[in-house]
Amino acid sequence: MNLTNPTNLTHSTLAGSGLITQYVWDFDDSSPNGIINSPNSGNTTHFYSCGTYNNITLEVTDNNACTHASPPVSATINCNPTANFSAPDVCFGTPTDFDAATPPNNSIPVPLSNIINHTWSSSLIPGTGTPTGISPTFQWPFSSGTHSVTLIIQDDQSPSCSGSTLKDVVVRALPEVSFTHPEVCEGNFTTLTASSTTAPLF
Repeated sequence: MNLTNPTNLTHSTLAGSGLITQYVWDFDDSSPNGIINSPNSGNTTHFYSCGTYNNITLEVTDNNACTHASPPVSATINCNPTANFSAPDVCFGTPTDFDAATPPNNSIPVPLSNIINHTWSSSLIPGTGTPTGISPTFQWPFSSGTHSVTLIIQDDQSPSCSGSTLKDVVVRALPEVSFTHPEVCEGNFTTLTASSTTAPLF
């Protein structure tokens, strides 16, 4: 089980001499017990923090007021890796370098696991994302402006877990360069007049 998805808790309780009227789940964490009344099936889901839980129990009650509790059951919830990356501001025409490997802005795997895939995506990158395998770097030539980029990482735990982060990257517009140069006769100075404009700030 992983941290992103709820844990499915499914029972196989058999009724005795009466009809089961209530199911009470003890999730073995700080959350309140899950109480399910018939005619619902008694199955449920629960979001856990990552870790191991050794005392998950189910107690049932029938219409004769008889109760019975299950033996404790264990569940392990895998932690998600932490996605992170850096991307420096660049000038238009220079591809943006995304780096998920260099501290302090690197992605961090769960201890005893490895990140096996990095997928970079943006509304300006064709397709739903550009997977780059285990490589933590990616390069893309954006237009000038501010662009949101998402990094999704996947690890080799069983089951595999993922993490994601969204960051803005900035591509600076280039200043516009122009000048005038009037025609003059040989021997005279030519006056060159610049009319360049500053790039917009963002």
